[in-house]
Amino acid sequence: MTMVAAPLGDPHTAVVLGRPGPEFRPSEVARLGYLAGIVATMLR
Repeated sequence: MTMVAAPLGDPHTAVVLGRPGPEFRPSEVARLGYLAGIVATMLR
């Protein structure tokens, strides 16, 4: 299993994704960071 995480603006809150398939590509990790930033802005 491969996992990746991105912070949601709070040091104690993060989005964590996992999948049984191949390793996450750098572009997928970057996209998760962008989306987490959008969600963090919406939650403020």
